[in-house]
Amino acid sequence: EADRKGQIQLQFTDLEGRTVGNLIQQNVSPGVNSSSISLDGLARGIYILTLKPADGTATRKIVID
Repeated sequence: EADRKGQIQLQFTDLEGRTVGNLIQQNVSPGVNSSSISLDGLARGIYILTLKPADGTATRKIVID
């Protein structure tokens, strides 16, 4: 949930730190926002998903098998 208006970026990187894709780069409004992404074309493996809002960063590990 966004607490204020601003731009966010959702990025996938591999474990070597290489950017695999910028999935979302958009402006959001305060409140709950949603978007759809496609993981088609990504090879099986472990990736790092990073959400970058204006005021911080959230990181999660994603396994695609």
